[in-house]
Amino acid sequence: AVFTTAARDDRRWRARARPLGPGAPGWARRMYSRSLLTLRALTDRRTGAVAAGARDGWAYVWPRDAATAALALEAAGYRGEACGIAGFLAGLDLSAAARFDGAGAPVPGRGPQGDAAAWVASL
Repeated sequence: AVFTTAARDDRRWRARARPLGPGAPGWARRMYSRSLLTLRALTDRRTGAVAAGARDGWAYVWPRDAATAALALEAAGYRGEACGIAGFLAGLDLSAAARFDGAGAPVPGRGPQGDAAAWVASL
């Protein structure tokens, strides 16, 4: 029942997406749909934190990747989700590290990325 409910919620959410152009081939529509669902799965709906991936070493918020996710969601018509991500990124100390945990704390081991502030400012 949990999976059925989650799948139904995902279908409803995905149905709100701005469609691709009428000439888009089927493979592009399928990729678009899967990509939106992947972004949704990697985004904390409460905080707006976006994990770069679901595996060790990548399950952190990398500002450049999260900003790109926000831009993609905005382009797809998900303004609320994009604003949530932008809000999370705006609260980070981008001079502290290259990656952050889901609560916004810097993760040691990588120095700050020089382009992170520009990506966040683009939102």
